[in-house]
Amino acid sequence: MIYITCKSLRLEQTDAAQNSSCARSYFKVSQKAMRSLQKPILFVVGSLNPESRRQALLLKSEKGLRAIEIDVVEGQAGLTNHIEQAVKEIASGGSLIITTPDERRESAEQVSKTFGQAVSQICCSASVGTLILIGDDTAESVCEMLDLFGIEITGELEDGIPVGSIIGGALNGVSVVTKAGGSGKEDALLRLWELAEARG
Repeated sequence: MIYITCKSLRLEQTDAAQNSSCARSYFKVSQKAMRSLQKPILFVVGSLNPESRRQALLLKSEKGLRAIEIDVVEGQAGLTNHIEQAVKEIASGGSLIITTPDERRESAEQVSKTFGQAVSQICCSASVGTLILIGDDTAESVCEMLDLFGIEITGELEDGIPVGSIIGGALNGVSVVTKAGGSGKEDALLRLWELAEARG
C-alpha cells in the first residue's frame, strides 16, 4: 500500500509522484483507479494558477456544471448561503465546482482557512462521491479541516494526478484526487469527468 499523510501532503505527494521511481512504476491508469471515481463529484479549485482556472472554466462550459465562488470578504451570511446552495446541489445528485475569486482580497492564509472550512461543511452535510482537490494549499487546508489522517493511493488517472481513498475522519473511504494547480493539460478536469461518466 502506498499512502501519503495529510500533515505533510505537499512534500510527500511531490516525492511520491515525481521523485520516486518505485512510486512512478506503481501509479498507472488502471481499471481500479477509474472505478474509484464516484458521483457526485466535488471539484475544489483553490489554486490561482491560470492553468487550473482554465481547466475549471472548460469543464463548466463543456459539461454545464454549476460553479459556486466562495469569497471570504462576503462575510458569514454570504458564506452560509453558498454552503447551503452547494449542499442542495450535491444532495440532489449534481456534481459541482467550488472556486475562490480570481484575485486575493485577503491574506492567502485566511482565504485558505475559510475555503477549507466551507468545503469541510459541504462534505459533512452532503454525500460526496469523489473529492477533487486542486492546489497544494487547498488540499492541505481541506484535509486539516476534515481531520483526515491521509490518503491511500490506488493509481494515477493522468501524469501527476494520483487518485486514492481518504483514510480517517468523516469521509473515511471516500475517493479523492489531488492535483497541483499548474499540472495537467487544459482538459485535465474534463478528462476526469469523462472517466467518471464512462464508469457509469
